[in-house]
Formats: sequence, C-alpha cells, structure tokens
Amino acid sequence: MLWEDMAEMICMECQYVGKPKRQKRGSTKAEIIAWLLFPFGLPYVFWRILHKFPVCRHCGSTMLTSTESAVGKRLLEKQAEELEQMVRHAPPQKEIKPAEIQLPEVKKPSTQNEW
Repeated sequence: MLWEDMAEMICMECQYVGKPKRQKRGSTKAEIIAWLLFPFGLPYVFWRILHKFPVCRHCGSTMLTSTESAVGKRLLEKQAEELEQMVRHAPPQKEIKPAEIQLPEVKKPSTQNEW
C-alpha cells in the first residue's frame, strides 16, 4: 500500500485529521552497529526502508483510524459537535469603531540635537 495514496486518517489520541507521516521501524543506532558488522547492515537497512508504518503528524501516535471507518466517522461527528458548542457559547465580539481607538502622542524634539 502506498502511503501517499492513503486517505485522510484521524488520530485517536489528539484528534488530528489529515494524512499520516511514515516512520521507519528500528533505530539508527542499531543500523550503525549493523553496518559495523558488515553482512548485517544491508538487510537491516532494507528491512527499515520497506517496513514503514503510519504515525500521527501532530503527536506521533500510532493509534490512527481511517476517516471512512465507523470509529473515524464517530470521532469526526464528535469534533463537529464540540466545535459547534464552542462557537455557540463564545462571547460576542465587540465591534471597535475608529473613533474609539486612541493612539499615543508622539513626542517631537524641540531641537535637532535631541535625536
């Protein structure tokens, strides 16, 4: 499966919605040690390159689900409800009129030497 073609996913920990990033399995330190023991370096690198897994771009969690799945749809609905409540309960914005804005006075030097 190509991750570039993957549909949007939702993180079950931070509720981030978007395409996941791919992360390699294993560790860089183990790769260096494997290269020092030459015959093991090449297979380990191929294994790391071929076995990437999706992680959340925001928090790095592996607990992702497709936005097309039943769980994903419920999470999206929950997000929409929470956003609607936040907008509904937000305090009204005060309109600022140009006459209400007071700019500080600029002190003008009396002579040229004061600059």
